[in-house]
Amino acid sequence: SRTTAGAGDTALLPHSPLPPGQHFQWSGKAGAPELSVGKHDEKEWVFWRVSRLQKRGDGLLLAIGSFFSMLDGWAVPALGFAFTKLSVSLFRTDPGRIHDDVIFWAIAYVAIGFAFVPVVTCELGLFGMTGEHLTRNLRA
Repeated sequence: SRTTAGAGDTALLPHSPLPPGQHFQWSGKAGAPELSVGKHDEKEWVFWRVSRLQKRGDGLLLAIGSFFSMLDGWAVPALGFAFTKLSVSLFRTDPGRIHDDVIFWAIAYVAIGFAFVPVVTCELGLFGMTGEHLTRNLRA
């Protein structure tokens, strides 16, 4: 059951998902209430509270996962560059040069695609492991 509050009143909801010290405050007209959340008394960032729940060694996993995330971010522009070079090579006048350029950029396109698979696998695996450790520590 919920408690109701009028305009400007403070309502504490049972089983509130907010940390202790925070509250919901309803304000505005009866037809369209606005929800605001009171500030927490502690001046600690949420990041630091969550990072204390991380398992030892997860910082290294997050750093390596961030590196693979950066490589993942470079994949789409690299594929775009290879595709553009492949398309531009079709406008050459020499048929032998067209053949060589198309073969080269097609191989580069396929190589980028094959390199993309282990990069994404490592990225998702490392972030998944740290997320699993955090979830287990939160539930413990």
